[in-house]
This record gives sequence, structure tokens and C-alpha cells, in this order.
Amino acid sequence: MRKAVFSSIAALVVLGATLPGAMASVSGTVLTVNLAPVAGATISAYRSETREEITRRLLSVHPEPSQTATATTGEVSRAN
Repeated sequence: MRKAVFSSIAALVVLGATLPGAMASVSGTVLTVNLAPVAGATISAYRSETREEITRRLLSVHPEPSQTATATTGEVSRAN
């Protein structure tokens, strides 16, 4: 179940990040392995890359992928 939800969220983020002018929205709750909400967690989304882009990035001076979007959960662990 957890894997299916993550795959669905990843698909939405990738779709929104790869289509020019497209917008995506993701909502949810960040939980620990014990299913307790996590306040103040940072969530980052990254666009998908081709193999060429990955190779070029990894061989560059700055091999970290660039973030497409970032959100931080509030006190009730929902992304703002």
C-alpha cells in the first residue's frame, strides 16, 4: 500500500515537472514508521531527467539535482 501511494505521488510530481506550463498539486501527511505525524518535515520534488542529463549533472561541479519545488509541513504535518 505505502509503495503504491508513493508511486502515485511520484507520477504526479514527474508529470507536473516535465510538461511545459503544467501544474501539479500533491497533498498528504508526513508520517514516521510508527504512523505518528511529523511537524516541520521538508519535502522536495525533482523533475525527471534523461540519462544524458543525469550523466552531465553527475560529472559536473555541482552533481546535486535541482529541486523543482520544496514545502515544509506545519504543526499538524501537512505541507504548506
